Amino acid sequence: METQVSRRRLLQAGGVGAAASFAGCGYMDTEDGGAPADMSGQGPHTVAIGVAIDQMEMQAAEQEFEGIQQEAQEDFEAGEIDQQEASDMIEEAQGELQDTQRQLLQDAIDGVEAHAEGTEALSVLDSELEFGLVLVEGSGDAIVGTLASEHVQAIVPEDEFEAIQGPQGEPEPEPEPEPEPEP
Repeated sequence: METQVSRRRLLQAGGVGAAASFAGCGYMDTEDGGAPADMSGQGPHTVAIGVAIDQMEMQAAEQEFEGIQQEAQEDFEAGEIDQQEASDMIEEAQGELQDTQRQLLQDAIDGVEAHAEGTEALSVLDSELEFGLVLVEGSGDAIVGTLASEHVQAIVPEDEFEAIQGPQGEPEPEPEPEPEPEP
């Protein structure tokens, strides 16, 4: 049975692990008993930052959407509007809700970018508006320091950012032909 994990939960879990590894808690058993080379704290690290949107503004937009949805349903049931008009009202309200969410994500991404500009050992490499992720490179201290920003919800591994982008320029592998049945 598959367990559904919300994006928020995934970002939180990834952030805790990334922060712990940058803080020196990422020692794993290696043959020589030391830390893996990429956990040594030396050199820049690349991670994705999960942005935190203004929850109060998002809740207000969701409540407005639910109110319009309820109003459309009630007006339809009372015979004041037909089904198409009700659908149009709901579709328009849903579009406005999505616009609000995109704007809140963009505001949070802008906040992370502004934080990075003001931090010497941190730079923004890329961002993904749809998923609210910003790819950054910097020192472990600078990356962990982003958690103090109101615009940062979590730190996740770089692989998560690359996974949402999918393969870039790589052709999809062709499926192997099925063997013909033997007579």
